[in-house]
Amino acid sequence: MEIDNWHERAYDAITCLNVLDRCHEPYKLLQDMYNSVKTNGGTVIIALVLPYHGSVEGGQSWAPQKEPLKIKGYSYEQQLSSFILDILEPMGFELNLATKVPYLCTGDIQARYYSLSDSLVSLKCQTRAGIRVNNVVFSLRVLI
Repeated sequence: MEIDNWHERAYDAITCLNVLDRCHEPYKLLQDMYNSVKTNGGTVIIALVLPYHGSVEGGQSWAPQKEPLKIKGYSYEQQLSSFILDILEPMGFELNLATKVPYLCTGDIQARYYSLSDSLVSLKCQTRAGIRVNNVVFSLRVLI
């Protein structure tokens, strides 16, 4: 399977660990994950460093994301709530579990490593009706 075509299949589980803040189009990535996870028991696991600072590495420099996540708030708790309530739930994800875990990343000239706060969320998709045509999902979310 080609890396650019991963979202054309259905999966039992999808993990996206510390990627949403480092890609140009995180909303598109979230939508692709939503459309690609199986609706009957499929799980999406996302890790995101909070506080959120989206940027994309390009060689020796960093650039702003084309489409940064619109996460509100300043504290870890405010940003996690905004990520879930303002971004994930309106897209159709349903929260199973959220927790805070340490994320150790490579340091630089100032420090050997950095310890950041990672939010780890486990999600499932809300009930949706959909038709798959040529591996493209046309879906309608059923809200009760």
